[in-house]
Amino acid sequence: MSKAGLALRLFRQAQPYILMKELKFWFIKFCISSQHMKIAHNYFIYIVECADKSYYTGVTNDVDRRIWEHNNGVNVLAYTYKRRPVVLKYYERFQDINQAIAWEKQLKGWSRKKKEALFVDNWDEVKRLAKSKSSKAPPSTSSG
Repeated sequence: MSKAGLALRLFRQAQPYILMKELKFWFIKFCISSQHMKIAHNYFIYIVECADKSYYTGVTNDVDRRIWEHNNGVNVLAYTYKRRPVVLKYYERFQDINQAIAWEKQLKGWSRKKKEALFVDNWDEVKRLAKSKSSKAPPSTSSG
């Protein structure tokens, strides 16, 4: 029986105490879940490999839906539209959208090899590739 059906049945049986107790329980449960929803959001950074072997990095609140959208060509202007199908290679969950966006921006600057090391959770290789990139950087031209 649904919650509404239960409340209606209790009301019809003229048991106001039980009805009020039941309504109070559902109201408290709703308030707690509403507070939880405000605090714990789900944001995901994801990387897909396109049919042309390029990588696309994005942010979403629903990975499954977003991969479906990429593969079904929902947006004809999207980078992945002409590069379908896509395959999910990596994703990570965040509760704070600002942290998610910062990680997305960082990943977009990574080399292909560095992303591939991330896919297999090889942090030693990620670090090595980061060092090799910084050693190839041109010298600073600032005077300070």
